[in-house]
Amino acid sequence: MADGQTLGPGIFEAGLLAALDSPQLVKFPAGYHEAYWFYGYDEHHSIGYYFYLVADTASDTLRHEQTYIFLADGSILADHGSGHGTTDGVARGDKLEFVCRQPFHRWQIRYDGILTQIPAQQRLSGVEGGPQRVAVCGDLHFTADTAAWNTEGNWGEPPPALRYHQLGRGLGTLTVDGRAIDIDSYCFRSHSRRQREMAGWAGHTLANAMFADGSAFGIFRMRGSEQRPERGRGFVIADGRLLDADVLHCPMLDTPSADGEHFTIELCGEFGKVTIHGEILTEVFLSQTPDERRYGVDYKAVAGMLLSDGFARFRWDNRETIGVFERSTLLGTLGE
Repeated sequence: MADGQTLGPGIFEAGLLAALDSPQLVKFPAGYHEAYWFYGYDEHHSIGYYFYLVADTASDTLRHEQTYIFLADGSILADHGSGHGTTDGVARGDKLEFVCRQPFHRWQIRYDGILTQIPAQQRLSGVEGGPQRVAVCGDLHFTADTAAWNTEGNWGEPPPALRYHQLGRGLGTLTVDGRAIDIDSYCFRSHSRRQREMAGWAGHTLANAMFADGSAFGIFRMRGSEQRPERGRGFVIADGRLLDADVLHCPMLDTPSADGEHFTIELCGEFGKVTIHGEILTEVFLSQTPDERRYGVDYKAVAGMLLSDGFARFRWDNRETIGVFERSTLLGTLGE
């Protein structure tokens, strides 16, 4: 999206073809993967959700899924799986599916499965001693409030790679252990089709939120390494305009904590300089090693990635809201 674009009807596609938003039945080119996220929080019920589907690079039909439900008591319901159910306009794994109702405008999210409950006090250690299993059924509808944008920038990936994000609302119902909850949530979505070498992908911070007056911000920032410089940018929505932003400061995942971490994000652009204060409300940790993936932090692993997904309370001047907060790091760099 062009810097300074005025938001309004008809510009959600940001110059992209509608077909690019719909799930691919056959990957093109071979070896590219396609990923979708929907990531939202209902402040009234203090409940959050994270739904993720990613195509397998070696299969046209296989999709891997990850689901988290963040509950008001601090516990988290978690599940992952794989399935071959993707059809025209529907990205589907085993228990999770995303239905494209109108490209760049409306999507439907459906989930029906049994998840592992991670108690709040076991978010760092992972589940021990016969975890409780909880049934969840979800039917949510995402409606976009912003145009598509790309804060990650062009990293030199060969065409036809693309990635973009949108903010909006997620409405519908989550039924947790037999209790139906009407959801009205802030929702962030992301879609990418690209090559990605997962072995070298760690050390990022992603955050975004929309406030009651329509202003918003977001960042995606990757830590630098010997192989690549630090990269990634951000955006600010103010007075109905979406503006590119440079990231002056953002928090990386260096010391995982079960307590609510306080942090700041600093952005600058034609709007001047913005400082956003944050406090983590809830997050879940997933250790992905060459041998296995497990919930919690694997301090003994010398290879692999630690990924945290969650939500934070953000304050920008006199504005306050809850939004997305996600980070990763290399497992071998952690110390207890």
